[in-house]
Amino acid sequence: MSLIKKAARYLHRYLGWASGLVVLIICATGAILLVQPEVERALEPGKYTIPRHDGAPLDWDEFIARLEASESASFAEPTTVTVARIIQERGARRATYLLLNARDAHDSWTYQCYADPYVGEGVAYGASRALEFFRTVRQLHTRLCLPAKIGRPITGYSCLVFMLVLLTGLIRWLPRRLNNKSLWRNALTLTLTKGGSRALFDLHNVLGFYSALILLGLAFTGAWLGLGWFRDGFNRSIGLETAPRPIRQFDCPAWQGEPATLQAIMDAQAQQTPEACAYDIRFGKSAHAPLVITPRPGFAGFCYQTSYYWDRGNATLLGVDSYKALSGPYKVASIMLPFHKGQIFSDFSRYLFLLICLIACMLAATGYWLSFNRWRRTEQSAKATEGKPKSDKNNDVPTTDVNR
Repeated sequence: MSLIKKAARYLHRYLGWASGLVVLIICATGAILLVQPEVERALEPGKYTIPRHDGAPLDWDEFIARLEASESASFAEPTTVTVARIIQERGARRATYLLLNARDAHDSWTYQCYADPYVGEGVAYGASRALEFFRTVRQLHTRLCLPAKIGRPITGYSCLVFMLVLLTGLIRWLPRRLNNKSLWRNALTLTLTKGGSRALFDLHNVLGFYSALILLGLAFTGAWLGLGWFRDGFNRSIGLETAPRPIRQFDCPAWQGEPATLQAIMDAQAQQTPEACAYDIRFGKSAHAPLVITPRPGFAGFCYQTSYYWDRGNATLLGVDSYKALSGPYKVASIMLPFHKGQIFSDFSRYLFLLICLIACMLAATGYWLSFNRWRRTEQSAKATEGKPKSDKNNDVPTTDVNR
């Protein structure tokens, strides 16, 4: 065991030196990306929050009709605007996000709109003002703002090295005597009142243990995203290449006359998912394409959201696309990216992973600081040893003149 811990000590130290700076950048930018929704809402509160209204919001069909009419009339040239997608969150003062298709005599385009569901008019347009900032942060996170052929391998291999750093750190964390309760208590308890050096060591050692499992998952999925050979090898190991690819195609049968109202479909959807906190509604390109509704869960909802396909002719449910219907390999592959982005369990995992990323930044910083302190103590000890005279143990004769 002592030989293993000695090897782990050197691997942990030198691999940490090699990857620590890149890991610090990746984790710091990852923490920034995790708070993107909160930053965007803070910068532009009027885009996401509407004034308080008395009464109930418009029903779905009247809301869409008013919005399409007001948006079509807002252009100088005759333009037809139709709704392609709606995201409606639960809340009396939440603005509704819409993706709108516009077409005039010369061209067609798509734009984003935030609307007031009580009056059916747009209140804000376009992407967030912080979009360019977060795009730069994402480039720094994924490829260090370098060309993709250079930056992605650097971050990918740094994630692999970081996995080894974490594993060797866990070996170093184990108490010297596994049957000693006092040593286990010290290894699991954070102590900050016994001097700065002990506090730094405990921050690195104890918090590193508690965050190691999630950090291993983040490093693994980071390597999976950044290194093609690693991703292909893992996909082959779980049988993804041989597993049947899920195909979800639900076509509406032909129908005559007016389609069912969106309000009728949403009422039926509410009966299917009464616990939903938001709805993502996608309209097909043609009138006979199914209406796809994805209820969004609450604070700790699972990342793979079930989608419901509705017949727009008579408001009947055509089918459901759920996580349970996926084969085993696709179940694993479908959660790799959401896990890395901290979205595996909605806002709960996002806030948890934010804390873990901050701890990872602290681990890199304290790791360098502890190494610097060790190097400084070694230098001071060497200088102190140089100033002392060497004693000759084999010569016991005093240094006096014997011939006197």
